[in-house]
Amino acid sequence: MSTAFALRFRKSAWCEHETVLVADDPHGIVLRGATVNRLSEDVIPPELDGAERAAALFSPALTQCLAKLSPDENRRLDCRIDNFIDHERNHFPQILREAFPMLSLVQDQLLRDHADDCGHSAFFERIIKAAEELRAGKSERILVGCVDSLCATSLLMSVRDEGILKDAITPEGIIAGEAAGAVLLELESTARKRNARVLAFLAAWGRGTETGSWHGTPPATGRGLTQAFHQALSSLDDGGKSIATIIVDLNGERHRALDWAYAEGRIFTDGAEQERELRHPSFITGDCGGATAAVILADAIGRLTFHPRFTGRIALATSDQSGARRVICLEAGDLPDRCLLMQQIRTQTQENKTQE
Repeated sequence: MSTAFALRFRKSAWCEHETVLVADDPHGIVLRGATVNRLSEDVIPPELDGAERAAALFSPALTQCLAKLSPDENRRLDCRIDNFIDHERNHFPQILREAFPMLSLVQDQLLRDHADDCGHSAFFERIIKAAEELRAGKSERILVGCVDSLCATSLLMSVRDEGILKDAITPEGIIAGEAAGAVLLELESTARKRNARVLAFLAAWGRGTETGSWHGTPPATGRGLTQAFHQALSSLDDGGKSIATIIVDLNGERHRALDWAYAEGRIFTDGAEQERELRHPSFITGDCGGATAAVILADAIGRLTFHPRFTGRIALATSDQSGARRVICLEAGDLPDRCLLMQQIRTQTQENKTQE
């Protein structure tokens, strides 16, 4: 919930990367540290990289997901975790096993059917596959997680070399961020048996593939994203008319914005009485690579939680340069205790004022 609060109050941690330099004037003569949105040095030291940084980022999310599970439920939990920081992935499972001995985390389980080729859409692809398995009765409970950082020096250097960092020469670039997220998926009947609070329901999903390219020919024209939306909305009882909010992974790149613009013109042609809200949390958190979808999901949960009178559905969409497009649709779960929620909001607001 702390992530949802941070997004609600537009709280970010912009800073200059002390190692990677970018242009600070249109001629590229004056340089400055690259602007990034990185966790505080008090939480994770900037020199921490690879598997160690991945584990440090991911541990809080995993802890929150496991908090309400019994030891027996932990042992039987099916985990699907993608680590995009430590590409060799040699030490990440071992570190998690040491930090969470109650879980039966084996390397094959963590890395099985890795979704690298989906990039930005990997997290949603994991959620979709998990939902399909749960409906088919192949699993009782599945934890889906991901962690990525474009701020770690080894990765930020590569991003800089690609020429996509926002600077004076590249105004239509990204601000690098980092994030980790985890979500526990189970059938409603299973959740009710253990008296778990249901944060949201997964109402529909869709997959699409863009055959065009963002950087070459033939150019991308939004057909893959359109395909994913049509597949998801056609599964809803009203064809998507109840979609009140759309959250996408727009991050400042022109080609990603064009892809969304092409798709939007084809998808929502029902003449809704009220304009649908469009949200893009990457402008608050920065582009978090493969973990961007986790940020989008946290924003959606916050939207459903903080607005008890919100009666519509939320569509979440991600696009990757590989061509993968994924859409999931959420609807409200159990309403939180209003008094407790307001107290949390007041506490968070007071903390923000104190820090300012």
